[in-house]
Amino acid sequence: MSQTQSLPCTTFDHVLWLVQAADGSWRRAEILLGECLLLFTSLDAVNEFINGCEDAEAAQLRAVVFSRNRKEFGRRARQAVEAGMVGALFDPVPEPGEAPFLRFAKTVAR
Repeated sequence: MSQTQSLPCTTFDHVLWLVQAADGSWRRAEILLGECLLLFTSLDAVNEFINGCEDAEAAQLRAVVFSRNRKEFGRRARQAVEAGMVGALFDPVPEPGEAPFLRFAKTVAR
């Protein structure tokens, strides 16, 4: 799932979703660069992903809003970097494959 593809910049002007488990953890993926979030551009895409996860019921996976606009996306991406994430995969499928990847910029202390 580490294939880099371009994402339309308008992607960040709309609601982006992620998968959250009952314990509050977010569904993540490990790629060569490190750990990244799984983000989805539609509720249909995130629900399709959840339905394809073998542990969906046991982990009580559910769709949660990550961001609603660019400003919120930037803030949440910075929080993800602080939590050790290198970026996000967009609209991945539950099994290994290719998905657009966005590398998060590291925050610079001022």
